[in-house]
Amino acid sequence: SDLKAGEHYIIASGTSGSVNCVSNVSNTNNRKVVSASVSNSKITVGSTSTIMTLTLGGSTGAWTFSTDNYDGTAGFLNTTSTTSNNHLKIVASDDKYNKFSISFSDNAAVITCTGKSSRNIMRYNSASGQECFACYSSGQSPVYLYKKEAAAAKIDVTLSRNGVTETKSQQTSPYPLPTNEEDACDGWDFKGWTTESSVDGTTAPDFVTAATATGTYYAVYGKTESSG
Repeated sequence: SDLKAGEHYIIASGTSGSVNCVSNVSNTNNRKVVSASVSNSKITVGSTSTIMTLTLGGSTGAWTFSTDNYDGTAGFLNTTSTTSNNHLKIVASDDKYNKFSISFSDNAAVITCTGKSSRNIMRYNSASGQECFACYSSGQSPVYLYKKEAAAAKIDVTLSRNGVTETKSQQTSPYPLPTNEEDACDGWDFKGWTTESSVDGTTAPDFVTAATATGTYYAVYGKTESSG
């Protein structure tokens, strides 16, 4: 249910420690591998990495993987039409051998070409000297999908305290607003933050505890209530 067309993925051989990922360099008719480290269930992909990043397209039962950073002509992961071949290639045009069903078993992704009857399951070959990603009828090692994490939004937060402003630039949203504000002056207590620029005291402002968008957040003060 988390799969969504337009999102970006990489395909890897495991979920912890050192894993191998599909490379943007071909291995004749299959895909070479490039190693990466998994930390807190995340793989960090640098701008110069040869890890192939893929855009998911299509819909349930007919997903496609198009290349973001292939070293040749951009295209689609393709199993080829020849039943006896383990090929996993890149082709420029979309056809039925680019269409995959995706299910999950123990977190592993079962990626199966729906247009091919055998040697149609995307797997990782870990045999020494034969390491590659290709398509098989059975055996080999399972693969895992890693989804690109959306970058946290950055906002500019201006804090206005009794007419004095302070701007916090490029803060990660949501930005927690300070809770330990000092009193404006003797006899006045800090009540909270609001995006309302004018508070007349007749109605309670809408207080917020965190900034979620660029803008000015105003500190509201009220007279100290007497206890006697």
